[in-house]
Amino acid sequence: MTVTVNFTGRSVGVHAKQFFSQTPDEKVQYVLNIGNFSTSISGTPVILKVVDIEAIDTDVSGSVIGTQAVSTSGTAITLPTLQSLTIGKSYRVHVTHVDGGNTIETYETNFTVRCKY
Repeated sequence: MTVTVNFTGRSVGVHAKQFFSQTPDEKVQYVLNIGNFSTSISGTPVILKVVDIEAIDTDVSGSVIGTQAVSTSGTAITLPTLQSLTIGKSYRVHVTHVDGGNTIETYETNFTVRCKY
């Protein structure tokens, strides 16, 4: 399954929180649409980490995305498939990309994936 997350700026903002639910056996690929604040993506974005929010931002990338790569098309960043989540945990993804020579971290405190049945 693929889910598109539309960003309205460098931060979604408190008025536009986006929470997604995912079960432990689902495999979901999230696409970050950054067209509202970025005109182009140059270079290949790199996933910095996927963090478990309840475990005080513990990096869990190795267990939920492994070594999968990030891809881009226009102003869309397609993330690796998020899988093997733990029930009751919430996750946040940190990604960087280059826009006009500037390296930008798409750090979205309001884009949260919650694992539940």
